[in-house]
Amino acid sequence: MQLYLGRFFVASLGHLCSGGIIGYFMSLSKFKKGPFKHPMLVGFTLAVVLHGLYDFFFFMGDYWGWLSYLIFVVEIVLLIKLIQLAHKQSVYAHQEPQGDRIR
Repeated sequence: MQLYLGRFFVASLGHLCSGGIIGYFMSLSKFKKGPFKHPMLVGFTLAVVLHGLYDFFFFMGDYWGWLSYLIFVVEIVLLIKLIQLAHKQSVYAHQEPQGDRIR
């Protein structure tokens, strides 16, 4: 039962992180920012590889199972860094408010 509860919480947050990683690179492809020629492919590949490594180590169990949680932490840290980078690149992050927009 403990295995299923751990898998339930970690897998849900892991999918959230994978979606966030793909979303960041999707925004790069839309706004043509970043060093990658095909950012959507990079983001999708990165998310698939991290998720695949998580599943691989999780199902290996025993000695290797703990590495799945390390992959999970890497996904969280990567997503936090990408969010910070997106905030830094945003033209709206450092703008002054232009008064009351509700009329």
